[in-house]
Amino acid sequence: MKGWSITAFFALLLLCSCSNQERYIYEGDSEHWHGELEVNVTEKETTKDFALIFNKDVEELGEAGYVEYEYEMNTSTGNGEITLEHTPENGTFTHHSGSSSSVFTSDQTIRVTVRWGENKEEFVLKK
Repeated sequence: MKGWSITAFFALLLLCSCSNQERYIYEGDSEHWHGELEVNVTEKETTKDFALIFNKDVEELGEAGYVEYEYEMNTSTGNGEITLEHTPENGTFTHHSGSSSSVFTSDQTIRVTVRWGENKEEFVLKK
């Protein structure tokens, strides 16, 4: 019985130490785009996974030739440019970044700017 108690204690301790992660999801839309940003914060690092999804017919993107995007947060920014030689069938573009800093303010609005061809849209992501 004593062995089970010790095993249960260490299992619980291990689970608690692994759950020191905070996860935040932000979403927003414009006329042509939907954006999602997932931020995971641990004691050692912050990771960001950004997805940009085209809401219209994907063939329209091929005519533009490229997509540029930028998202701005209080503590950091992310950006990218994609040449549309091979447009994804689902019109989804992703960006992953991370840092060794665990500084993150969850109560913020994230500004997104997207340019493609002669078009530009801006929108915000919120929790």
